[in-house]
Amino acid sequence: GAVRAGRCVLKGHSLWQILGRDLPIRVKFLVINFLVMATTLIVSAILILRASTAVRENTLSAEKALITQSANTLSATVDEVSTISETITSFPFLNQLIYSENAAEFLAGEDTSIYAGDFYNTISSLKDTQIVTDIRIYLSPDYEYVYDTYDRGGLFLPVSDIQGGYWFGIFAGQPTLNQLWCPSFYLTKHEIRENGSLAFIKR
Repeated sequence: GAVRAGRCVLKGHSLWQILGRDLPIRVKFLVINFLVMATTLIVSAILILRASTAVRENTLSAEKALITQSANTLSATVDEVSTISETITSFPFLNQLIYSENAAEFLAGEDTSIYAGDFYNTISSLKDTQIVTDIRIYLSPDYEYVYDTYDRGGLFLPVSDIQGGYWFGIFAGQPTLNQLWCPSFYLTKHEIRENGSLAFIKR
């Protein structure tokens, strides 16, 4: 028998050729509208995604910069307050008060009045800064004689005023603790009202 080879030809049809056939106009219109809407949605989704990514990256960058700035500001504040505290405790007037054997020895010191003047002038200048709003020194009964001679503007107060405070209890329970940063709930209501809601306290 004879074998006859045949040839099969596949013809591709584009979308426009399919639409160009005898399809109803309504169907053609619906298909075209669908394609336009789908294209618009895809393009819009891509643009929104890119915009969202850009906004997120910018927000994260801004937040990182703000956190860094806040950390630097906080660190500078801590350093300044610590320096002010060291300045106060290193003054000859305060050291002379603490290390005198008794009131008579302290009050009889030749340079006590000079030291006192320098001390109070410095305290006044330190309270003029934006960071430090007030300074208080609490004295045990052994040193309360200083009120009669050298107390000015309520700088010195009896330790009994704050014995009920939370931070005082922390110091009492930890004899080796020398200094403490105190949020508002560590402070008495009187301290918050008169001195502020955040304190650095040095033994």
